Amino acid sequence: MKPKKCIICHKPFIEAPPEHVIPKSIGGQYTVHNVCKECNSDLNKSIDEPFKEHKLIGIYRFLFEIKGRGKKVIDPMSKETINIDGIDYRLKLMDDLKIDARQKPDFPKIANLKIDETFQVTLDGRDMNLLDNFISKLSKEKGIPKEHIRILSKTETFRPEKNALISFDNNTVLMEFSKILHEAACDLIGKKYMTDKTGKRYAAMLKSGIIDHSMKSELNPDNFIINEVFLQLIPNFVNMKDSHAIIISGYVGLGLVGFVKIFDAYHVQILSWNKAFCSVGMKIVLNNFENKELGIYEPRGVPNSKININPKHIIEEYRLAAEFKKNPPNKKYPVYNSAGRRISNTIFDLLDNYNVRREISTDFKSKMTVTMHFFDAINIKPKSLTKPLPIESIIFNFNIRTLKRRGNENSK
Repeated sequence: MKPKKCIICHKPFIEAPPEHVIPKSIGGQYTVHNVCKECNSDLNKSIDEPFKEHKLIGIYRFLFEIKGRGKKVIDPMSKETINIDGIDYRLKLMDDLKIDARQKPDFPKIANLKIDETFQVTLDGRDMNLLDNFISKLSKEKGIPKEHIRILSKTETFRPEKNALISFDNNTVLMEFSKILHEAACDLIGKKYMTDKTGKRYAAMLKSGIIDHSMKSELNPDNFIINEVFLQLIPNFVNMKDSHAIIISGYVGLGLVGFVKIFDAYHVQILSWNKAFCSVGMKIVLNNFENKELGIYEPRGVPNSKININPKHIIEEYRLAAEFKKNPPNKKYPVYNSAGRRISNTIFDLLDNYNVRREISTDFKSKMTVTMHFFDAINIKPKSLTKPLPIESIIFNFNIRTLKRRGNENSK
């Protein structure tokens, strides 16, 4: 069997268990087979397990009723307490995501109690069932009827109102997002990304299990980059409902950009500054955590396109449309700037090499429409006209093909 090279430590290995790109504990179905056994174990201990135990992720798991190994929905606040005026209160996450605080029950040890002795019990008024359980156990162990165990007095106190701040360790989530995006990029882009300078830095950071703060500009890009990505994706968020999502895409002027959505938490990272990745296209991973289905998709081939000309040239636009019926504009029509300099060989090339505002409409699985609005004046020169025509926008309609689809991890 031919050795593989681990995408984390870059050492050769023969065989290893599948690595879950998205943790199995949150419904992850996306697995890869290019992580060695040692790194697989290290990533699970240093990144996946802390992520699973993170309060924010625990709240999402509770909200979406993701069951743990015991087939129960885990309350992420069940081990948490808060001290108010010297009294400890245990916390409970309610179905409406409000946190309920109840006084911790304090029962005496039954073995230390004697017949005819009085004792004190402290518990929250909403937990009276716990007192019934204690009395039943006391009756059984001491061999006395329950009715002989009487409540002599009862004192009620009221918990004072107090707001408490629950803090989250953002680095735990950031490490998991980085692992997800790096593993997806290595799987979907391949060796070109594995050997990339920034890709190697991600691998080293994941191997160490500690955030590399020198990668601040990659891990937390500036707001302009984040806003550009979100503005394109926001109209399509509804199509990611009930799914974890990963989008790896070349981005003009930057390199390779990754978008990750886990439950309703979103993040954008720069995966590489290498401009060679600008034309890599888009890879889409949708992992439905409700029905445990996985789909990996990409836009396919050269799209159908429509050019919108400045309204002042409406007559020429009709003639241009007639010409395009015989000669599709994607292949033979160069594009010029206002000074007459050629900036692109075809309008299709504009997807990769011109400063534009993009709007994307997609269901992520079958079709995608990209509308490009140009900041600067550009022109196309048709064969049927003697003068160039100013372009206002171009609409590209892509079909999306399925690269991989499965219902569970074992069908790979």
